[in-house]
Amino acid sequence: MVINHNKTGLQRVADVEVPDAFFHRMHTGIKQIDELYGGEGILPGSIATVAAAPGSGKTTLYLQVCQALCNQGYSAAYITGEESTEMIAYTCRRLNITDVLVACETELENIVEFMDGVDFIVYDSFPCLTVDGKRMNRTGQEQAISNIVRAAKTAGTAMSIVLHVTKSGGYKGSTTIPHAVDMNMSIEVDSEDPSVRYISTEKNRYGSLAEVSTYFGYKGFDFDKKVESSGKMAKATSKGDKKAKELQAIKSLKEPPGITVSRVCKALKVDATRANYLLRSLVQEGALEKFGRGQDAVWKHTHV
Repeated sequence: MVINHNKTGLQRVADVEVPDAFFHRMHTGIKQIDELYGGEGILPGSIATVAAAPGSGKTTLYLQVCQALCNQGYSAAYITGEESTEMIAYTCRRLNITDVLVACETELENIVEFMDGVDFIVYDSFPCLTVDGKRMNRTGQEQAISNIVRAAKTAGTAMSIVLHVTKSGGYKGSTTIPHAVDMNMSIEVDSEDPSVRYISTEKNRYGSLAEVSTYFGYKGFDFDKKVESSGKMAKATSKGDKKAKELQAIKSLKEPPGITVSRVCKALKVDATRANYLLRSLVQEGALEKFGRGQDAVWKHTHV
């Protein structure tokens, strides 16, 4: 499937031919994962990113997604530039994963070649990519993500790319990456119960945004067990209530000084990933305006 991103003239929208693949999504068989992808499953040729703090479960999540797709008759591959295939295989044995294709590779050209004949591919992680054996600068990273997007859409292979998160909660590498792809996903650890993970989509060009909660342990993500509001989580009766309270707390921060990630972390007792997520939510709803980039970024009330 080739999704046409070439420039066109004006035409009546009813006359635009929608690719057949839009109506034949890949269902994983895991309801919560399909919900994250807009409720209809994974669109062939689409590109997603997942970002989270170390230890949040990025590798585990996507190994499970790959196996789920294999269970549905699709082919799925996990390509790593950080770990050996032996290490991935060891993790897979713990998670009871048997059918996923694995490889250790960093060269961009070879990774693009892996797309042929594979329905779904994960690359862990973007900073490991090389061209002609060399790590890329930001300009090179922007060209690389452009090449990956083009190749995936030409091959009809859906792809997920693992991103690193900086101490300030931002993406490591070119900021073009999350804008160039179709979907951005994040994983957060519950501050009250470290066995609970919140997986959310912050952008999805081909479906609605979603947020799911699930337990995470030695055997991976348990999508069958419902997260209950009990024990240590009693203070936050639901994730929706918790988020609403956090957003209101940020809105209540006075200026000057401007609002920063570190200030939100200290005021709400959350990590930088959660702080950035909440700040992005407030920017999207028009309550805050962002000034600057990276660690120098400052948010201010819009007073609308």
